[in-house]
Amino acid sequence: MSSMSENVYRDGRPLGHLQMGYTVDREPAHPVDPLWKANTGRYRQSIAACMIAMNDDDVITKCLNSIHQDVDIIQVALGPSNDHTRERLLEFAGEHPWIDFRIKDVPRIEAGVFGFDDARNASIEDIEADWILWIDSDEYLSGYGLQVYLRNNCFDSYAIHQHHFTCEPRGVPAQIDRPARLFRTGQGFEFFGKVHEHAEKGYNGGPGFVMVLPNIDIGHTGYINDMIRQERFRRNFPLLEWDRDVYPERKLGRYLWLRDYIHRMRMLDGMGEKLRARQLAEEAVDFYTEHAKDFEGVGAGSVSGNNALAYYGEALKYLGRGFPIAVQIQLEDQTAGYEGIFESAEEAVENATKGLAEEIRKRKTGYWE
Repeated sequence: MSSMSENVYRDGRPLGHLQMGYTVDREPAHPVDPLWKANTGRYRQSIAACMIAMNDDDVITKCLNSIHQDVDIIQVALGPSNDHTRERLLEFAGEHPWIDFRIKDVPRIEAGVFGFDDARNASIEDIEADWILWIDSDEYLSGYGLQVYLRNNCFDSYAIHQHHFTCEPRGVPAQIDRPARLFRTGQGFEFFGKVHEHAEKGYNGGPGFVMVLPNIDIGHTGYINDMIRQERFRRNFPLLEWDRDVYPERKLGRYLWLRDYIHRMRMLDGMGEKLRARQLAEEAVDFYTEHAKDFEGVGAGSVSGNNALAYYGEALKYLGRGFPIAVQIQLEDQTAGYEGIFESAEEAVENATKGLAEEIRKRKTGYWE
């Protein structure tokens, strides 16, 4: 027997085959060994979507509709809701019987009692799938071909562009994060962080060997105006304080703490509490200086970006300290730049050298040629 594939499904598997047969004129045809065939073929790896939810009946259906074509299991860690979230979940499960749909009841998220990492880890318990996609109820998956990436390869996880859509400040484009949202099971992943949690291969272990998916995106609509954003900040800050106690050496936690120094500084300045805002700016500068090495992974880059160096520079600017510096290197038509606000020339040179080290290496080795 021989065959030729007749088109393929979006994950790369054949939809069907054209079969051709022939007559053996001398010896019997050798039977196909089913074990050999299974071992040499590429099986379809399974995926589970794991979510946390509470009082999300107005948004959760949009999220579920965006993922149900790609997943085999949906597991929701559901907090004590007083709306119709559970009914929406059960209704969706009844309409999609081919999905293994599970609901796990968990406590309400509360500082000092039950954190976001606790809820996330409950959401991934007892998952038998090969991969886990973690997503929030106020997010939705966009794109195509997710199944193409679910195969045996060198990657531990995949990062997905997460677009934060907001109307405040008006005219500002969506912010984009790139968290590792899709990871393999059985690789030691668990969630760390009482708030702003991430899946990592152990404490400060990061996402392993990771690639950003080029054609998959996640939209986040949780901060549609500034009032909602401030309410979320007030909810999250006690959790962030708790996170600093539980995970004092968490590098991402330190970055988030620095970021919230600046968020509080901005809010107090807008309320006219200038002295308190200046105090927070001073604390932000001291905190950055103390933990500068921990910020190298998120601190290099443009002064206008949402990174540690930019927050440090904003605090210095608010205090009327430091000076801006911009460095640009160019080799033929290849340009690279670095900018920031620093308190001394030595600090500026040290940071610019680190920030441009890889670009300088490329130009010295003829990478661009």
